[in-house]
Amino acid sequence: MSDPTQSRGYRNRNPGNLDYHPSINWQGQIGRGDHWLPVAQQRFAAFETHEHGIRALARNLVTYQERHGLNTVRGIINRYAPRWKTTRAPM
Repeated sequence: MSDPTQSRGYRNRNPGNLDYHPSINWQGQIGRGDHWLPVAQQRFAAFETHEHGIRALARNLVTYQERHGLNTVRGIINRYAPRWKTTRAPM
């Protein structure tokens, strides 16, 4: 079994792997995570504590329901992790 403490979400204290956006100031957010990566690959936010990361994820999901009217698992998943459109031909 792999070690969960080696995951990006654990390292950044961001279990939802929420993207970093300078305009969104989550409580406990300390900036971009994985500072050892090139800036272009520092996609996810980092938090002071795991609790701050969990709180941000919960607030994000509540916003999906309140602001976007998403109240089904399918609706939330489609917004949280939409399918990527590719230009590659199907295999």
